[in-house]
Amino acid sequence: MDISRGQPPRAPSARSKRAVKARGLAPLIAFAFLSLSVPAPASASAAASSLNAAPVAPSTLAEPAQYRRRPFAKLKQRKLPGRFKPGHASHDAHKPGHGRPGHSGPTHDRPTQGGPPTGDRPTHGIPHHPHRLPVDPRWPGRPPLVILPDVPVEQAQALQSLPRRMQERPQGQPVPERVAREILVLVDQTRPQSLGSQLAQTYGLELLSSRPIALIGARAELFRVRAGRSEAAALAALQRDPRVRAAQFNWLYFHSSDGQREVVAIPQYGPRKVHLPEAHQIALGRNVPVAVIDSAIDTAHPDLKGVTIRSFDAVGGSDAAPDFHGTAIAGIIASRGVVEGVAPEAQILAVRAFRVRPGAPPDTTTEILLGAIDWAANNGAKVLNLSFVGPRSGHLQEMLDAVRRKGIVVIAAAGNAGPKAPPAFPAAFPGVIAVTAVDAADRRYPQANRGRYIAISAPGVDVLAPVEGGKHELLSGTSFATAYISGIAALLLERDPSLDAGSVGRLMAAAADDLGPAGRDDDFGAGRVNALSTLKSVRAVAQR
Repeated sequence: MDISRGQPPRAPSARSKRAVKARGLAPLIAFAFLSLSVPAPASASAAASSLNAAPVAPSTLAEPAQYRRRPFAKLKQRKLPGRFKPGHASHDAHKPGHGRPGHSGPTHDRPTQGGPPTGDRPTHGIPHHPHRLPVDPRWPGRPPLVILPDVPVEQAQALQSLPRRMQERPQGQPVPERVAREILVLVDQTRPQSLGSQLAQTYGLELLSSRPIALIGARAELFRVRAGRSEAAALAALQRDPRVRAAQFNWLYFHSSDGQREVVAIPQYGPRKVHLPEAHQIALGRNVPVAVIDSAIDTAHPDLKGVTIRSFDAVGGSDAAPDFHGTAIAGIIASRGVVEGVAPEAQILAVRAFRVRPGAPPDTTTEILLGAIDWAANNGAKVLNLSFVGPRSGHLQEMLDAVRRKGIVVIAAAGNAGPKAPPAFPAAFPGVIAVTAVDAADRRYPQANRGRYIAISAPGVDVLAPVEGGKHELLSGTSFATAYISGIAALLLERDPSLDAGSVGRLMAAAADDLGPAGRDDDFGAGRVNALSTLKSVRAVAQR
């Protein structure tokens, strides 16, 4: 009976049955609709926050500059999650269990074509590539851009597979400062070719080589002091000879020895730290020649294809195999692959000046450096990257003074001998931009030199870089911070080719982000370089 009316209940009609059923399903339909438009949260609390979050404007769904990455296209012998091929989505992205626990679809839910997030469901009419963005129009041949959050699982796993090298003062036996029993003499180029032999005969020496140094109008004559004769006495006699412009020992220069290799997991911070993504909207270093005077570069590395325009071997001999140091420096400056270079359209002049021998750190000599720098200056270099250190050399200083008079920007590493070490050369020569290294927290690299000669700081701790054999590693040292500054110098010279070495240094210093005590200091120089602010200051000057 109908209790409220006292009437017997009526049988429900078919229409009323359908209405009740529809009312009962309404909440389920609404929930299902929401689940199609909201990515699956990792927890109940995340679900609540995602449903209550304010709607996102389409303009905010564009690629965040601070998350821009190149795909890990080729890391040899290290299979990484989410490998990419040009024009293809990640093979691992759709594997069950890939990404966060319990999630069977793509690892990340990403906006598609500027619309709202769509979770795992493809948008009709639009290819479903949740990890990919359109190909960058500036480099049509490159793989597509990829969005990665600051510390995603994939990035941590990828970086854990990379070894780390640190530059520090070699431990154990002291490193020699010069080549034993060798003296390097400069004579005027107008002197007869036979002068070297005459000097050798006069002073009881052995003539090893003779090299023209056109930039300073000289010839470099390299002698060996014969056994039984005093090196100091031979040097003093040559310095007194009126036919000799200058004479000195043949000094040695080093990158620094390889430190321990460890497994680390740290996101790449360098490009964001110096505002490179924004700076690349203004300049890319287009057609600016940068001479990397270093060990042999692996020009076949995928990151460096098409980067090197000319090469020169100032060393000779059979030990010309590619080395990690020169490859890394060139890659940080101008890589066009996994590592996004500071100046990706700069032109690298690859100058092999370092000898790499088993069981010994790579090294070079004053005599080799004079020939290397002379070649670079006479082959159109606008920037010299000198990521090495050694003793003060009058010959080298004369050479770099001539280079700067030609308007070439000289940038050198401050050194990795520790905060109590004396100034390192060539960085401490007047007019050279001396670079120190800082980490992601803007702390000075512990092994870095300090002093009044330090001009500016740049990222140089755990920097991702290409190395020999098509691989990548995380590297630390002032050498790699120097590559950042060389790349930014190329950006400046694209904007204003008339800038000289002094102008480039002043612009960087004025626009740097101050670190440590207010103003310039011996730890950080003018502060951490800011590529965007420096380029804006060039543009502001040009518009006046």
